[in-house]
Amino acid sequence: MSQVPSSVEHLYETGMQAYTLADRARARALWIQVVQAEPNHARAWTALLRVCADPAEQAYCLMRLFRAAPEDPRTREALQRFRHAHPNVRPRILPELVTAPAAGVGRSQAPDPVPKMLEVAAEKRASGDDEGALRIYLDILDWNPAHGPATTQAARLLADLKVLTEAAVVLDRSITAGNRDPAVYLALAEIRLHRGGGDPWQVLEALRRLPGLLPGHLLHAADLYWSQAEYKTALELLHEAEQRDSHYQPTLMRLAEAYRDLRHPERARQYLQRVVDLGARTPLGRRAEGILLEVSPHVPRYIQTNLIYALREVVGIFLLYACLAILDAGLTLSGIGLAGWVGMLLSVAGGYLLVSATSSPSQWVFQRFLAEPDEAPAPSGGEAYLPAMTSEKPLPALPLEARAVLGTVGGVLLAVAIVLVLQHSLLATQETMGMLDRRQLPDYLNNILSELFRFAQ
Repeated sequence: MSQVPSSVEHLYETGMQAYTLADRARARALWIQVVQAEPNHARAWTALLRVCADPAEQAYCLMRLFRAAPEDPRTREALQRFRHAHPNVRPRILPELVTAPAAGVGRSQAPDPVPKMLEVAAEKRASGDDEGALRIYLDILDWNPAHGPATTQAARLLADLKVLTEAAVVLDRSITAGNRDPAVYLALAEIRLHRGGGDPWQVLEALRRLPGLLPGHLLHAADLYWSQAEYKTALELLHEAEQRDSHYQPTLMRLAEAYRDLRHPERARQYLQRVVDLGARTPLGRRAEGILLEVSPHVPRYIQTNLIYALREVVGIFLLYACLAILDAGLTLSGIGLAGWVGMLLSVAGGYLLVSATSSPSQWVFQRFLAEPDEAPAPSGGEAYLPAMTSEKPLPALPLEARAVLGTVGGVLLAVAIVLVLQHSLLATQETMGMLDRRQLPDYLNNILSELFRFAQ
């Protein structure tokens, strides 16, 4: 510990004299000035324990005494005995310490050391000295309890050290001093919710009144309400987050999961579909698509409706026909005649119709023939907190009869195309067959060859 200034030591001794004379109020005031000037003055915190009658204030003094002398076994034992005797008491800062330090004592005359202290704390954290960094952050909060970075870092370090009670004290003191960072409110509510020591719902209600909330803050708050079966409030927060940003995938995904858990599968499916529409290749999009496939097996919508995906399969068919045409022309493009090029174009048309009939029956190309008037949304079943859904309905698929017709036409076009691209090969085969005794072939094969040769000519 650094050497205590003589003025602070004089205040401490004067407080001891006042306490000896039974002037507890003056002794307390003097010792308050001591800890304001030197927050790690262990003897002053020990002395304040004598004049604090409130167990919550005693808990705070013990906590600060432990911080000032963590290696003293007497301090550790005193803290353990107090917690055993008062298991539900939550430390509360002494009211005098919420105000600024008295003028003319210790630090108040020195220039603002906070920027330098933050640099030193960051260096300590980088070197692995978390406890040293924590002491610096707590010293900063003694100067300014609402200091945002110091509050966040101190609470995080205290949580890592499993000292959640003191972390809650730091967060509560920061909010009381005017900190309006939503993350501080959420952290305090979460600690109170899981560890006790205060009302978490009061903190969350105060959070909802803060300006500039982001969807992520509302999602975190909704999760806290949801964990305690406060489904109505959780859904209100989720829909508020949706209103702030209707294209934020995590919000839509959380709404889908919420409605799935509440056994509203249609609402869940609609939100899952919106997640997929915003990005089928993002991690959340793939996860939503996987859940959709589990809930209602289907061809993924981005395949059903995207013309590019259908044409991707058609390209494979076209390339096959192009290779056959090149082989038929003697491995040269210049040898492909008009019939060959017409056959390759017919392979594209026939392939697209066949693919649409078999794997992509909801193409936008067909939607104007299948569009139906919009229907009114279904009632929510009397649950006022379930708002009516207005998202788009699923795209209709081609009827089975229409798909059969498309598939047949596509198959015929592909058969015609194969004859056209292999025209040279068929004519050569005809000449070869003319040299053979046709009577040696079955009648049905003669008929097929005759028709192919006639079409090729």
